[in-house]
Amino acid sequence: MHVLDSKLSDLVLKTIAIEMGEIHLFEEIGIIEFKEGADLSIKNTLDLVHYIQMQFGLNKPFALISNRVNSYALRPLDSRKVKLQFPNLKGYGVVATNSAARLGAEIENDFCTAHEIIYSDLCDAFYALKDRVTRSAS
Repeated sequence: MHVLDSKLSDLVLKTIAIEMGEIHLFEEIGIIEFKEGADLSIKNTLDLVHYIQMQFGLNKPFALISNRVNSYALRPLDSRKVKLQFPNLKGYGVVATNSAARLGAEIENDFCTAHEIIYSDLCDAFYALKDRVTRSAS
């Protein structure tokens, strides 16, 4: 389910269209929905990094969710480089509702190895990560 079609839609502060998809920004969470067939690399996600840093800076704790409503490719070595751009990232989750999305999520697990990152429900992922961010700030 897309963010704007979910129960979370009323909580969205801002939605930004980028070349690779959309970023939905909340107070402590960013949810990314990549376009079908996107091939993500460090070079073509610079706008993504920019908008996330504009929203959360380098100090405010936050979490990211990849809502895998579409199939996309992620370069594992580049994901490590992107991760370094967010020293204040406290959690990462992937919403995967089918087996192909779950397989992709396993690759994305490189982003956050300390916690389970795969969720089958967008709202569950949102509130679990919101809680993680809140606990990290106290």
